Amino acid sequence: MRILPIAAWGLDSVIPGEGVTTAGQFIHGGTIVGCQIDAIQQDPNVYGGDSSNFRPERWIECSEEQKRRMDRAFLAFSAGKRICTG
Repeated sequence: MRILPIAAWGLDSVIPGEGVTTAGQFIHGGTIVGCQIDAIQQDPNVYGGDSSNFRPERWIECSEEQKRRMDRAFLAFSAGKRICTG
């Protein structure tokens, strides 16, 4: 589910009216932004250099901080108010 997510489309959101600066870039209010689930779930900065490999033991071998980072990046069931209820 992490390597080949069922839903590969983005999670869209609308930037609030006043805009926001993220990663040094200002994004105007009302802009629709999104993120690709499959890109996040294979981020080597989160899951390590072998992020595209199926290696379930990474969840056992990691530190608690790393496990929290991986848990936050795992979006197979979406997140927030759009999370899968079933």
